[in-house]
Amino acid sequence: MLKAAGVVVALLAALGPGTGGAQELAGNSGMEAGQPGGPPEGWVHNSYGELAASLARDTQVFHSGSAALRLECQVFRGGAAQAYLPVPPVKEGETYTLSAWVRAESMSAPVQLGIRDLGPPYHFYLSTMALVTDHWRPIVAIAKADADGGSVGVFINFAGVGKLWADDLSFMAGDHPIEAAGEPPPVVKGNRVQNSGFELGMAGWTMPEMVAIEQGGASGRCAHWLNKGAYMLEGRPVALKPAQQYTFSASLRSPEAGTKVRLSLCEVGGGDSPGQEFALSPDWQRHSFVFIAQPHQFLGSV
Repeated sequence: MLKAAGVVVALLAALGPGTGGAQELAGNSGMEAGQPGGPPEGWVHNSYGELAASLARDTQVFHSGSAALRLECQVFRGGAAQAYLPVPPVKEGETYTLSAWVRAESMSAPVQLGIRDLGPPYHFYLSTMALVTDHWRPIVAIAKADADGGSVGVFINFAGVGKLWADDLSFMAGDHPIEAAGEPPPVVKGNRVQNSGFELGMAGWTMPEMVAIEQGGASGRCAHWLNKGAYMLEGRPVALKPAQQYTFSASLRSPEAGTKVRLSLCEVGGGDSPGQEFALSPDWQRHSFVFIAQPHQFLGSV
């Protein structure tokens, strides 16, 4: 079985309406309170390592209301730019939903959002990571706390240079479903898969000993499966936007007509996401399927 393409999904989509009467556990979640020139009220600047970073309440850039948190790192040689907001304790086995709207500028490092101990052993009870762009997007973590946490906070951090804004934070007990955003992002055309034509050999692809690179592909080189059984070939992760429509396609052939091949997206650390099975013929044919990146997807491998 061929299994190609998985995806790195950069961000999660918007929270759905359906949070009901759940109690908000995070204070100053809209970043509205705070003194001029200082951080949002309740937030603590907690950057560490060899870097130059700052935390401020920004009244010029915000998602809603009149202010947002801005975490900026001008010089980075190690550690992380980080800030936290103390929140009530978490209970082992109880489900929590944590979300925030974020955007970035001049930043390539992923953002981590989670609930963590304020002090040693610095355990994360739930967290998520996301690649952030210059467009406002929400990131969401929904999980059961794996232990009791008495002194905890909402932590947000990134390891690199750049500016990060966060607004409209929410932390609630319970599992609150998320939906795709109502309006899809602008379409950006282009192939997201690195070395998709195998012109660089097996660079960026797994298990090279099971595949031979040959001439005679649909256009240039191609990958030839050497084994006769089911086999999975994975490439490097790519970044997707939530609610965006994508087309996944590949030129495929098999000497034995009717050979079944599945193209699918695989989340890193998770199971299969969108995919489709195809029956091949001895001639090269282009096979494809269309999907929309879903809110729960984040990291995957192609």
